[in-house]
Amino acid sequence: MENSLRCPYCESNMKVTEMFCPNCKTTIKREFSLSKFNNLTEEQLQFCTTFIIQRGNLKELEKIYNLSYPTLRNRLNAIASVLSGEKITDNYDTKETLSKLENGELSVNEAIDLIKNSK
Repeated sequence: MENSLRCPYCESNMKVTEMFCPNCKTTIKREFSLSKFNNLTEEQLQFCTTFIIQRGNLKELEKIYNLSYPTLRNRLNAIASVLSGEKITDNYDTKETLSKLENGELSVNEAIDLIKNSK
């Protein structure tokens, strides 16, 4: 997958060819490389930032975003799909889900959601 933004008119890949400094008014024209992160939405970038600051602790993200574990996993999968260029999904093992439920890592509703969404 090429690292570029999509043209809002024709959906073709666009290239960044100019950088401008608003302080000294310097303009540099050339073809610049983009990061895969440029393909994420602002919301996804904010989620990534929070995820990294929380060191990947999904329990903390549950509190911050007031979202369930399965919803957070789906957001992470969507971001991973954009960054990898491939569809990323979880292959949940029902036994693993039940074990997490038993250990208090998941609520009953979260476990039900995981099992329902795994079918």
